[in-house]
Amino acid sequence: MKSRAGLCVFILFTETVLFLFSAPVRIVEFADASGKAVLSFPVCLGNSFSTEYIHSVQLCPVIDEYRVTGNFIWLWEERTQSTNAGLPTEAPYLGRFVHDAPWYRYIGGRHAFDSIRLRVGDAQTGRNALVLPSGERVELYKKFPGAVLTLRLRR
Repeated sequence: MKSRAGLCVFILFTETVLFLFSAPVRIVEFADASGKAVLSFPVCLGNSFSTEYIHSVQLCPVIDEYRVTGNFIWLWEERTQSTNAGLPTEAPYLGRFVHDAPWYRYIGGRHAFDSIRLRVGDAQTGRNALVLPSGERVELYKKFPGAVLTLRLRR
């Protein structure tokens, strides 16, 4: 009986290792205007990362949270501290709106992208940042001031 249990554990372990080594690894890349990747990080399916910036008109923080599912980057939630000019004012289609002071949260909406263009500001305007799945914060406005970056997903 012990050898049978040991064999089951061995088979389960072997299948797990094979699955982990054969599962596709997705990379989120930030590419510059020439298409060259200037920043990248790995993501597991379902991982989230976010971009943060100061809205140019309302001068309030905006946080866009993304998740990787399948071959797409999904806008999972947008948080703002204003509902005035240039910012959302109601729940997205098939989504929800939650007022969780001081944040207005726009959750869902099924917005999936294969790439996203991001205009990076500087220390005066935008102050764009990236928060990686690990929680590490990257100050994009310091590394790429004034750049237009394209977020894309690759295997």
